[in-house]
Amino acid sequence: MASEPSDQRSVSVPSELDEWLTKHASDIGVGRDELLVQLLATYRTAIERDGERDGPPLLTVEPDADVVADLVHAAVQDELDDVAAAVADRLEDGDDVAAELDRIQADFREKLDDVRERVIQVKKETDQKASAEHDHAEFDAMADQLDDLESSMEVLRAGFEDRLDDLEAADEGDDTPEPDDLVDEFGDRLDDVEEKLRTVAWVVSDLRDAHETESGTDDTVAHLKQSAARANVDRAQCENCGNAVQVSLLTDPECPHCDATVTEVVPSTGFFGRPRLSVAKQLEAGDERERDVPDAARGE
Repeated sequence: MASEPSDQRSVSVPSELDEWLTKHASDIGVGRDELLVQLLATYRTAIERDGERDGPPLLTVEPDADVVADLVHAAVQDELDDVAAAVADRLEDGDDVAAELDRIQADFREKLDDVRERVIQVKKETDQKASAEHDHAEFDAMADQLDDLESSMEVLRAGFEDRLDDLEAADEGDDTPEPDDLVDEFGDRLDDVEEKLRTVAWVVSDLRDAHETESGTDDTVAHLKQSAARANVDRAQCENCGNAVQVSLLTDPECPHCDATVTEVVPSTGFFGRPRLSVAKQLEAGDERERDVPDAARGE
């Protein structure tokens, strides 16, 4: 018939297998030849899918280089995806640490600016002879600010060390390199904040010393004016240079003519005597030893 294929092949099988094919085809309601074709197609599919089966191979199959390359590429791609995911997690951890450090450093910067403004304000008020009570209150406020900065620094350092411990623990057992660059960056930023903190502390200490020195100076000038008032003296002769000094105009315990340090107003002792300003011998003019006064007190 025209519909039948012209290249059919006949297959001889053992009698036992022939009987099984005939019986099984009858059981499932298909033709014997059709069942044989289905069995061969199934076997072929199994061989192609599973590769070599247990036992001696029925066919010798040469490996396909393209297939092997595709399999290797797929396996490598899976591993790369896992590595990329791990790296992304690590980068997210690093970003979290950097963001936290940025936040804390911004807080430090705000507090340092506040302390700096207070330092400038106190210095101006000290230069203008502000009251001792006001100066002390400002210095106490700055001391509290410094204590706050110190505490924040300890919190920052503790949190930074804890986060590093977490990162190092996560790296144990794999070949991921240590985050040395991240550690160096955070270390430099911590050093910068600590340096700023020390600078503010030095300024506060210098201003405190200057305040104490100027407070002592004000007390000495007040004592000179009180002594002059008790002795009913307006002008006194400097014991060092001999020039007359208006005691009520003194702002520092020094002779305005020779800069000698004066300590007392001595009333006149006779009819022709004149009141004198006694000079501190250890600090009189000609003594080359410099007084131990902080830079801030000198106005430098």
